[in-house]
Amino acid sequence: MRTWNGSAKLTSLPLKHQKLYALRLLKSADVQERDTLKVFRTSSVRPILEYAVKVWQDIPDYLSDRIESVQKKALKIIYSNSSYSQALSLANETTLSIRRELLCHVFMTEMTDTRDHHYHA
Repeated sequence: MRTWNGSAKLTSLPLKHQKLYALRLLKSADVQERDTLKVFRTSSVRPILEYAVKVWQDIPDYLSDRIESVQKKALKIIYSNSSYSQALSLANETTLSIRRELLCHVFMTEMTDTRDHHYHA
């Protein structure tokens, strides 16, 4: 049985490094279009950080901070001269903890409001 700590380690290990490395390579290859970097982050990095979020979203703060640190690194690569809060604003994003809450709220709303939802009892 995995612990929350084990799940956070799983989320933050090699694949994270591979995706951040690829993001750095794109940036160093003079990909000037910031939107290209944002699309890569949104389609490659964020799904790793949000995988199965509906199951594990209620995690301790120190684990949430570890996962958030990956997003901070990705945004720092794209918006190198900005603080984290400025980068979030420029990317039109929220923190991952807020996003996890929103995703779970949407999931529960869909599940309870839609009679034909496949999770509806």
